[in-house]
Amino acid sequence: DIQPFTKADVKMLKAVTPGKDQWVTLEEGTQLFDDREDKILHIAPELNGLQALKTNTAIQREMRSQLEFETANPVTLWVGYYAPISPSNRYLSAPKLETDASANDYGQADIKLANALEIANMPAVNVHSFTFPAGHHRLDLGRGMCLILGFSQPVDNFQPRDAGLKETTSIDWLFY
Repeated sequence: DIQPFTKADVKMLKAVTPGKDQWVTLEEGTQLFDDREDKILHIAPELNGLQALKTNTAIQREMRSQLEFETANPVTLWVGYYAPISPSNRYLSAPKLETDASANDYGQADIKLANALEIANMPAVNVHSFTFPAGHHRLDLGRGMCLILGFSQPVDNFQPRDAGLKETTSIDWLFY
């Protein structure tokens, strides 16, 4: 039985869409964009109930997605990257150690949940985790559409998996 992640308390100081810091509960039917009508059709149970940042896809394509926050305890930030069929500057690329030495500064290089969200009219979403100790943090994700899916308490011994909610993706390569 898969349990939802436990939400973590984080004080947001700056978010991806300045002035529009609207957080929404992740669940089926949630609208994650303030400039699109598309809603979540299916969600991996681990993510259900987290507080996600409602974003503006046009702003994400023009500006770098940046977060600044404080936390009294260690936290995990869950970020969704779209799995586009072909390369595109529309979507933020997932971290890749082959081309970016900082791609695992926060433990984010590997997919933790493949095909974790099905959103109407959008590509499959693969979720990566960023871990932070207690303190003040700034994170610059880059330019392009992504999903800020929320903060949880650290998850010990999490086993990556394919939630299978959109497309079939093998994550066997994670273990080689």
